Amino acid sequence: MGQFLSSSRPASRAILHKTDTDISDSSSNLGHPQTPFDGLPVLAKAKGHYWYPSGGPRILDACGGAGVACLGHGRRDIFGAITTQMKAYSYASYAHFKTTPVQELSDWLVDSTGAKMRKVYIMCSGSEAIEAALKLAIEYFVWQGQPHRTNFIARDESYHGTTIGSLSASGHIARREPFQSILVSSRFHRVPACNPYRQRLGPPGAESDADFVIRKAAELEAEFQRLGPDTVAAVLLEPVVGAALGCVPAPSGYLAAVRAVCDAHGALLVLDEVMCGMGRTGWTHAWQGEGEGVVPDLQTIAKGFAGGYQPASALLVGERVAGLMEREGRTFTHGHTYQNHPVVAAAALQVQRAVEREGCWRGC
Repeated sequence: MGQFLSSSRPASRAILHKTDTDISDSSSNLGHPQTPFDGLPVLAKAKGHYWYPSGGPRILDACGGAGVACLGHGRRDIFGAITTQMKAYSYASYAHFKTTPVQELSDWLVDSTGAKMRKVYIMCSGSEAIEAALKLAIEYFVWQGQPHRTNFIARDESYHGTTIGSLSASGHIARREPFQSILVSSRFHRVPACNPYRQRLGPPGAESDADFVIRKAAELEAEFQRLGPDTVAAVLLEPVVGAALGCVPAPSGYLAAVRAVCDAHGALLVLDEVMCGMGRTGWTHAWQGEGEGVVPDLQTIAKGFAGGYQPASALLVGERVAGLMEREGRTFTHGHTYQNHPVVAAAALQVQRAVEREGCWRGC
C-alpha cells in the first residue's frame, strides 16, 4: 500500500536484480503439458519485496503481484497469526459456528468505516464479493416487495471480476469477448466511464470539474430513464478504476453526484474497492476521501486486504440494507464453503493491523 495502486504487470517487465543465491533451474523436470504460460519463470521463493525464480536474477515485486502483496513476502508476524489460528482450528462452517477471528475482523472493518458500514461477509476473492453484492442487492428489493428491480448500471472500461455475474457487469472488452453468448446483457447496462483526462469537452480548461460532473450525472440519469427508474437495483462502480482504465480517479464531486441520482430513484450504490481499497488512496476506504456525504450501500474489498497471505475478500453492508435485515430478521440467501474462514480472517486482521501500525498508506 506504499504505492497508489498496483497492476498485474507481467514478471518479465518487473525490475531485475542479480540473484542473492544460486538456485538451480528445475523447470525442465516439471513434466507439465504445454500451456500459454510455459515461458514464465518457475518461482522458488519470495522474501521481502523480491521474487527468486529457480533460475536467473531476482525480481523486484514492484506491483505486489496482481496488486496484492502490499506488505511483501515472509512476514513472521503474519505467519504467527495464521499458525496460531490453525492450531486452534483450521476450518469451521459459517453456518454452524461463529468464530473469534471472523468476529474480530468484522468489528475492525466496521470501525474502520466509522460504523457507516454495519455488516460483513468474509470471502476468498474479489469476484465472489461482487457476486455476493449483486445477489444481496436483488434480495434486498425482493424483501421490499420490489422484485422488478433487476437491472444494474455499471460503466464502460470497468473491471469487476471473471465470474458470469461480475463479468456481465464489467466493461472490460477483451475479457468479455469470448463469453458474450452467456453474459447477461439484458440485466447489466453501462454508461460511459468517468475519465476527466479523455472526456472533457472543448479545449483544455473549457469544461470545469463541476460541469464535467454534471454531464456525467446526466448520462447516468438518462440511463435510469431509458431502463425505467423503478427497475434499477443498483449502480456499480470503482471509485478509482484500476485494470481497465489505468488508475483513473474521478474528479471531486462525482461520487456525490452518483449517490444523488441513486437516492432520487431508490437504487443502491455499490462501490467496488477490490483494487483501490484498503489504504491505496490514502484512506482505508476510497469513498472516505469524498467526505461524510458519500457512503455506499454495499462495498467490496479484496487484493491488499490480506496481502496475499490468504485468499481474502469481503462484502461490507451499509445501514440501509443491514438495518432492514436486523429490523425484519432477514437472512441473505447466499453462502460459500469457505465463507467466513477463520484462518483467512486471522491473516487479514493481522495484515490490516500491521498496515495501520506501520502507517503504510500515509505516503499516498
